[in-house]
Amino acid sequence: MNERFTHAVWRLTAWFTAILILLSLAFSGIVYAVAQAELHHALNAPLFMRGDNPADSSLLRAAREERLEQSNSHLLTSLGLFALTVVGVGSVTSYFFARRALRPIATAAEAQSRFSSDAAHELKTPLTVMQTEIEVALRDPRSPKSLYHEILASNLDEVGRLRALTDRLLLLAHDQPLELSPTSIDDVVSLAISRVLSRATAKHIAITPDVTTANVMASAESLADALAILLDNAIKYSPADTTITLTSAIRGGLYELSIADQGGGIEADDQPYIFDRFYRADQSRTNSHVNGTGLGLPLARKLMTLQRGRVALTRSSQDGSVFMLSIPVAK
Repeated sequence: MNERFTHAVWRLTAWFTAILILLSLAFSGIVYAVAQAELHHALNAPLFMRGDNPADSSLLRAAREERLEQSNSHLLTSLGLFALTVVGVGSVTSYFFARRALRPIATAAEAQSRFSSDAAHELKTPLTVMQTEIEVALRDPRSPKSLYHEILASNLDEVGRLRALTDRLLLLAHDQPLELSPTSIDDVVSLAISRVLSRATAKHIAITPDVTTANVMASAESLADALAILLDNAIKYSPADTTITLTSAIRGGLYELSIADQGGGIEADDQPYIFDRFYRADQSRTNSHVNGTGLGLPLARKLMTLQRGRVALTRSSQDGSVFMLSIPVAK
């Protein structure tokens, strides 16, 4: 818990407590005024009937006045204890509810801070590479033309990485609902495979679709994007000469599309965080042999959420991982 959150909790608790003090004082004042009026009304009532002894009446009035003072004292004590109890219990309760009310804000603020830091880190890496390469080339004005060509090609790759990163950041910030319509799952699978086929071919990885034909309520492009992200992820973390298998099932009105690879799996400690932005299971963004930004799986989840679907890791072991996309079947 950071210092700003703690300070905000105490400030909110102080405001809640101040309100409780004002309310308890107002309530106690009203109760005291009403009780006083009733007591004085009782004190001013006739003390004796005609023919009674005046001396006895004087004694009775004195007794009433003494009792009135005692009642006032008891009333003030009771109201004071009541106010202290309300303020004490209210302060503790206020602190509890202040923490509970501010926790989502604190979590969001921490997530935003972490997201900004990670985004800056991801943007800094390719920029640093480009700057270093350009400085090396400019250091020797007699550098051969081939070196400049190599540096420009490398810089172009880094620019492509930056563009892909910014595109995914914009998609993750996009919250507008998608237009959903009956969509053929066969078309979605074909489109997604076509987007990653060149990368799979380069690693001699086969993609085998064995899915049931059906229509789902989805955005064809966005569903294909989510599937392509999972396929691309499977290709990155699978060794050469392996197979990625797509299978499907229909359960409870949902079309479940599974993507199974033959990679090394995901460690149990990493599994709860794989859908967090910028999270990399290898915990290294710059020295890993697998290029990536840690935005693929969060983007896939965002795309599925916008289509009233979901994505989940259903199995992971040394023999590979299985991800599942679930999307409502078109009626």
